[in-house]
This record gives sequence, structure tokens and C-alpha cells, in this order.
Amino acid sequence: MKIRGIEVADPKFGGIEITEEPIWASNSGRSITGKMIGDIVTWVTSITVSWPNISFDEAKTIRDAVIGSEGDGSPFFDLEYNDLDKDACVTKKVYVSSMPRTLESLVYGSGQLSGVTITFVEQGGE
Repeated sequence: MKIRGIEVADPKFGGIEITEEPIWASNSGRSITGKMIGDIVTWVTSITVSWPNISFDEAKTIRDAVIGSEGDGSPFFDLEYNDLDKDACVTKKVYVSSMPRTLESLVYGSGQLSGVTITFVEQGGE
């Protein structure tokens, strides 16, 4: 897996969840009777990636890749991953929402983090 072209730690087994999501037109919503109305403009992919317990250095590499370093702080960037549905390596232009993590252990200055999970959302509109 690569974020902004930077190879990061492998996700945990079963740690990639792919969701197809509809993007509704701005005039979509519920009518006064509660009936859903509107049009789907496009579909985008959300990719939720979870890692096993990882070191501080591995988490920092992931975080720095997401945030962007050396002046490349663009909120939209390439995510490269193996999509088993397509049996191929796929690259999508994505953005993220948050990067939660839990401090699992801290021993003599080195530690392990658990619960590192990021949802990458396809920018769409291409």
C-alpha cells in the first residue's frame, strides 16, 4: 500500500474494507411526505484501512504520508492498494477524515499503537 507514493506498513489481515457510496445531486432529499427524491450524480469509493499494532515510527510514516511532507500538503492525494475485487493494483485520488489511534504500550521510549484506522474517500468527479 502506498500513500502519496510512500510505502506504508501492511494493513492487518482483513483490514481493508471497500464501500461504494452514491453522491446525490444537491436537489435531493426527502419530500414533505417523507419520500426520497433526487438523482445520483456519481458513485465514489471509500476505503477503510486498519493496521495491526504498529510502532510509533510506522504510525508516523503513515501520518506524514497522509498529511504530506516537503510542502505537499494537498488534501487530495493518490492511494495505491490491491483491490481483490478487480484482482489488480488500483490508484485513486482520495482525501481523509481522521486518524484515530490508541497508545497500547510505552516501554523505554518505544511504543506500540493499536486502532490505527483511516477512511480514505475518493475525490470523484473524474
